[in-house]
Amino acid sequence: MEHCAANCLLRSSRRGGAVSISVVIPAFNEEVSIGRCLDNLVEQIDDIAEIVVVNNNSADKTADIVAAHQATVQKIRLLDESRQGIVPARNRGLTSAASDVIARIDADTIVQPGWAAAIDSFFSSAGPEFGAAVGPFTQYDMPLQGVHRALMRIATTSRKGESDEIKQSPGVYGANMAIRREVWEEIESLTHDEPGIWEDLDISIALRAVGRKIAVIEGMRVQVSGRRMLTSRKLYWQFTRGVPRTWELHGDRSRARASWINVWIARTMYLVFWVPTRTYDPMARKHSIRRLFADREDRPIA
Repeated sequence: MEHCAANCLLRSSRRGGAVSISVVIPAFNEEVSIGRCLDNLVEQIDDIAEIVVVNNNSADKTADIVAAHQATVQKIRLLDESRQGIVPARNRGLTSAASDVIARIDADTIVQPGWAAAIDSFFSSAGPEFGAAVGPFTQYDMPLQGVHRALMRIATTSRKGESDEIKQSPGVYGANMAIRREVWEEIESLTHDEPGIWEDLDISIALRAVGRKIAVIEGMRVQVSGRRMLTSRKLYWQFTRGVPRTWELHGDRSRARASWINVWIARTMYLVFWVPTRTYDPMARKHSIRRLFADREDRPIA
């Protein structure tokens, strides 16, 4: 019944574009950011068939804020997922989505103007070998954005030798990705829901297994929070351990061992930027030593 209702809504609200787009947002205690996230999506609602927010046992006002947006925007759906974790919440949304292309973002993602139109334009013309896509992002609450942009350029490669060059990414990232619905249905059984994995790496490995490429769409730009860098060292170490664990689940022990190099690079970067990130005030855009001693919520990493 739920999927039927979603399809009926999609048919009644679909615009004249070549593909329809669902946006899936897993949310756990996101009352601070979910409203702004939805506001920016609603500004592009003519290019979006539906927005699916999956409430993952939030104990704050997340569901109330989404419900308030639903009252004025018919294309917003609110689902509940009782199994705790980003993967169960994500899967609930992806499986429920009714569109040709499913975009997946985080609750703290702020889509930029033209984001949905860029997704539509790419998937309307790209060949089926491109099963998914990502877009550039910056971090609105972190310092040293020049370093971040340089790392983003390194993380993407270009496909050479063709008149219409399409940049490719070695993987997807959950804060700003899109995947064809039929491709998600093809790889869902290849993904895992164990805790402590990198869910976007998991999808990336599955995409590679079925021979699908991941495009970089320049117009698919967003801003995200770098709040993971503000978690404790213990939780960040636990989080980075998810890289080799994900490779192990896919049976590739060689890549799992090799990935420890990247794990320790990430941990070293965490330590190098520990002071700059904790002293930075994103509102004033300057540093203050007093922020080192401020109380911070140590959010669990699902």
